[in-house]
Amino acid sequence: MDSIYSEIVAHETQLKRMAFKLTRNPVEAQDLYQETALRALEKGHLFKLGSNFGAWSYTIMRNHFINQFRRKKKGYLVDIDDVTPFLSDYVTEGGAEYQLMESEILALLDEVKPRYRKVINMLRDGYSYEEISEALELPLGTVKSNIHLARKQLKNIALNKGIYLN
Repeated sequence: MDSIYSEIVAHETQLKRMAFKLTRNPVEAQDLYQETALRALEKGHLFKLGSNFGAWSYTIMRNHFINQFRRKKKGYLVDIDDVTPFLSDYVTEGGAEYQLMESEILALLDEVKPRYRKVINMLRDGYSYEEISEALELPLGTVKSNIHLARKQLKNIALNKGIYLN
């Protein structure tokens, strides 16, 4: 716990900068930073000493930000990148960028095989690969493979519907 706390303190400026970049609002950025720090402390047992704390904590921050965004925008038109971090940067239809309703994205996810859908939904909910591995009692490599296969299957399902995921 002490080492995680010292990592948070050492990366405070970087984390606050990332939070502001995501929120573009100083008050929301401070809230996001604090929530990230709290979650990092709570999940500190999952952090491997010697690995990249900045990347690990940024993943926590980004997942929390996306989940909050999703809750705020429920039922509104949203960018696919904002609601599904496991997909690529944008969705195209006929070569032009466009937006999907979250319900449309969830409908695509419903068509993914159940064993893959479970890991994707956990990833969407902000779990790390390691947390998914632990919760489902699967080897980490299997989790990564299932996520890769789920993305591939999701792209094929979307392609069959005329939606191109890059």
